[in-house]
Amino acid sequence: MRYCIVLLFFSFGARAQTQVHDAVREVEETRLQFFQQNPFDINFVTSEELQGLHLFSESQLQSFWAYRNFHGPFISMHELQIIAGWDLETLQKTVGILICETPQKKWYQGEQVSQQLLVKFERMLEEKVGFSPPTARSKIRYVGNPWAQNIRYRGKLNRTFRAGFTLQKDAGESDLTNFKSFYLEVKPQKWVDKLILGDFINQWGQGLIQSGGFSLGKTYESIRATQKFNLGGLPYSSSGESAFYRGMNLQAHWGPVTFAIFQSTRYLDASISKDSLNRPFYRSIDVDGNHRTSTELNNKSSLSQYAWGFQALVPIAQGYVSFSSTQHRWDIPKRNTQIYNQTEWQGDQLTNYAIAHHIPWKNVFLAGEFASTNSNAFACIESIAFPISQKLDFSALLRYYGAGYFSPMAQSLGEGSQTKNEVGIFVGNQFQISKYQRLSSYIDYFYFPKRNFTYAFNGAWGVEILTRFQWDRKKKGHYFSQLKWTNQSTESNQRKNHLQASFDLHRDLISHVKWHSRLMLSYLVSPDQNELGAMWLHDIQYSHRNWKLHTRIAWVHTPSYDTRLYAFEPTLAYSFSLPAYYDPSMRNLALLSYTLSKHWELGIKIARTQYFEKETSGSGLDLIPKSHKTDVGLQLIYGY
Repeated sequence: MRYCIVLLFFSFGARAQTQVHDAVREVEETRLQFFQQNPFDINFVTSEELQGLHLFSESQLQSFWAYRNFHGPFISMHELQIIAGWDLETLQKTVGILICETPQKKWYQGEQVSQQLLVKFERMLEEKVGFSPPTARSKIRYVGNPWAQNIRYRGKLNRTFRAGFTLQKDAGESDLTNFKSFYLEVKPQKWVDKLILGDFINQWGQGLIQSGGFSLGKTYESIRATQKFNLGGLPYSSSGESAFYRGMNLQAHWGPVTFAIFQSTRYLDASISKDSLNRPFYRSIDVDGNHRTSTELNNKSSLSQYAWGFQALVPIAQGYVSFSSTQHRWDIPKRNTQIYNQTEWQGDQLTNYAIAHHIPWKNVFLAGEFASTNSNAFACIESIAFPISQKLDFSALLRYYGAGYFSPMAQSLGEGSQTKNEVGIFVGNQFQISKYQRLSSYIDYFYFPKRNFTYAFNGAWGVEILTRFQWDRKKKGHYFSQLKWTNQSTESNQRKNHLQASFDLHRDLISHVKWHSRLMLSYLVSPDQNELGAMWLHDIQYSHRNWKLHTRIAWVHTPSYDTRLYAFEPTLAYSFSLPAYYDPSMRNLALLSYTLSKHWELGIKIARTQYFEKETSGSGLDLIPKSHKTDVGLQLIYGY
């Protein structure tokens, strides 16, 4: 359940993920806050869970396992001080995240019992066309009211039992049960390591056939970008209405070998068409989860998906080699009807096979995966990471995704939004200039052998280069400056250059008050465009006793959507927002949090965007016939 909070943050597409560099600090802080509320017991924590924290080096992890395997269960947290490589700075990071509890007596007895119930309401104050009365020319309207609602529960009885459920209604949908998700996780601590009933995801290998959980895409944290950890099955508690399984997931071990199997049956949203012989087929699966109009309701649950798979993981030299296979079957076949997707997979049955590894050798860490399909398409990925010195480390990743390769749950590093039709090499490094200063860089070359939705020709390619300088002093503040340049194809004989720059400063002004400012620039040059966009935002955070107030003023000036800028936006607890800022405008925001008592917390958000050069925003049924839009949110959390 600990990892599932991460999924709540990432409901935006892979293209936005490549712009997420500036939000890494905020995301990490939110993740650590969640882990402090749901700590790991050092006597029962798994290698995947420790690796997933992103707090420890490989040598520190190896020292931890060597100590626990040799000495047996820990008696207290103080023992961590004598593990090789676990210095004072490392121990300070673990405060509240790692704990040492007394052994559990009975599986049904409560131990560190915790429960949390979250209720959230959100809406746009201005009326969209979809909520207005129908007219003679426009009769289609949304079936529900403008309020979006979310109810989420998570509970823990002890280290053996966890459970949760989510009920959600998007704006325009008819009722709260439009999306329902649930899970029960059991950890018997014997030969069965984990059993999940309900909704779940898998993080296997390097993500070529099964990928879930936290993913930054291309980022200045180059080692994290190039190497994934095999986390196994994870309960799903996100508000996203796609990219998960529903059924049973079992993880067990026999000696040193770990086995995982799963089975799933789901009904997906798709637009069903018929050919000249009246045979049904679908072109794509709807992943937005919207069920607001009669057309969207007709597409709801129109496609059945049956899936099952297994993995065998064999530990080797503090690493592993794994063998995996999955099979998916749909009751209606997929057909490719567009010119650009003729080389892509189609049909009603798909089988994937994969072999993956993650092996440390001295100071070198190797990770990779080879995957294939029953249609003879394949994909492979291989990465290497190693420290050149105490201050300098290096990582590289080579990838090949065949044009006909496909897996519904694949997600690996790349320029494209899906793991297919791409060849590339990613090289990154980090240099610790001093105790407080660090320089990070990467270069990524990508090539699309076949035409796709973006490029109407074969052989499109590009290069992306990023450099970031960071200065961190806990008491004095945090600063970074970042420069990213992208050169890519527009037409077969033309190129586009996109230069993006960010300058960011965090400072503690006075007691209880923090200040944050960021300047972002986006410069686009192509045969058809020459645009410069900019955004300047300021945040003030005030916290005192039970009150927390976060305000933002953002000035935005971009000529078009092509020079849009992404920035993390403060929002209600356990949510994530990384909107695209574009068009000349001003956005103001206030986020208030008040702790009513030990168990109750109230959150209120109000934000308003004022456009300077247009009288409407949005399009279609989402059109707002005004030059501004205001969104509000109210959230109440009960927990103990």
